[in-house]
Parts: sequence; C-alpha cells; structure tokens
Amino acid sequence: MSRNASRLLTDSASRYPERTAIVFGDDRITYEALDAAANRLANPARLARDPAW
Repeated sequence: MSRNASRLLTDSASRYPERTAIVFGDDRITYEALDAAANRLANPARLARDPAW
C-alpha cells in the first residue's frame, strides 16, 4: 500500500507521539509537535482551495 508523507506523519504521531521525529543541532521535535505544526501550515491552504473544507 502506498502512503503519502502526510499520512505517514499522522500515523507516526498517533503511534509514537513522544518519540523524536527531527533533530536539528540541540533541538528535538516530537512526532506530535511536528504533526501539529504541519496541520497549522496546511489548514489555511486547504481552506483557500476548498472553503467548504
């Protein structure tokens, strides 16, 4: 089954919310925080494309 990056991130955030998803220098971002940030960025784009969304 083929899954896109968004689905993989959502699944990982559900299964492993506190695990580290990204390390950048001394900063670490969990899957839960990364998924929340991705949704904040994506929602305005979704609404612009489909106001009924």
